[in-house]
Amino acid sequence: MSTGRASHRPCPLPSKRQAGGPLAPLIRALVAIAHEVRDRVPPGLGPDDAAAQSVACAVPLAQLHRQELERALPWLHAQLSDWEQWSLQESLRDSHPLAPNCALHLYDTFLHAWQRDRRQRSGVFFTPQPIADYLIAQIDRTLRAEFALPQGIAAESEIHFLDPALGTGVFLLTVLDRIHRQLTDQWSAAGHDESARRRLWNAFVPRLLPRLAGIEILPPAALLAKLNLAIKLAQTGYDFAAPTPLNITCGDALQEKSKIRNPKSEIMIVLGNPPYSALSTSANPWISRLVRGDDEIRGYVCASDERLGERKT
Repeated sequence: MSTGRASHRPCPLPSKRQAGGPLAPLIRALVAIAHEVRDRVPPGLGPDDAAAQSVACAVPLAQLHRQELERALPWLHAQLSDWEQWSLQESLRDSHPLAPNCALHLYDTFLHAWQRDRRQRSGVFFTPQPIADYLIAQIDRTLRAEFALPQGIAAESEIHFLDPALGTGVFLLTVLDRIHRQLTDQWSAAGHDESARRRLWNAFVPRLLPRLAGIEILPPAALLAKLNLAIKLAQTGYDFAAPTPLNITCGDALQEKSKIRNPKSEIMIVLGNPPYSALSTSANPWISRLVRGDDEIRGYVCASDERLGERKT
């Protein structure tokens, strides 16, 4: 994303029809915030459009989860860039009144109103929570049944996760939440009281975070994923005492030097909901070969030597 102020110029405030649905008033308010913020991003700070988007979409998080974010603030600041730190502080200072029950994963809906073509070209479409829950549950069951890992996704040091199309973090959030619930149940069954469970969890998290990796091509979405994960960690009782950072990279997972192409990578599980290829421009010859196949690579569209016959619906 270019850092120039003329790049990816946002549309005017969306009409009620353009930002329709139950979130319409909130999305219109967030677009107004983004317009306002974009005009006062300090020169030279970084990608001003990314900062405007980030502040707008972080405002609901800051209003709903101020206590959690403030607890995580010193830990977060140490791993954020200058423009990310500025965006977070601006969102915490914002006083626009918003609906108290607004959804947390708003970025794709916001981007549809702010830069509709950008949303389609980048394949920004939020995965509903029930789908993420189902996929993580299936991975958990498979690890237990087929890989002799009785703790499933909570198996320490053996399991590494990568979401190469992270978005605002729904899959890593689901992994984190499920691991916390499973370990809490396990420790409770072992007779540990709440204080002991909290100590065990705070010792476990620094060993878990390096194994939860995410790559996201859009800077605002990557920042929102960091905020969402920090909020989730605070909700689980994490004290942020250890300096272990989040393992989130802003970049294109399909490029030659990305982590997903490293043959020596320890990552064992790739999960997520990548951009739909017919809409997204995030494509290159390497990923096209993996999808379509050729004389050397079977391609994912084939199974048992037959094409799957997938189509857009």
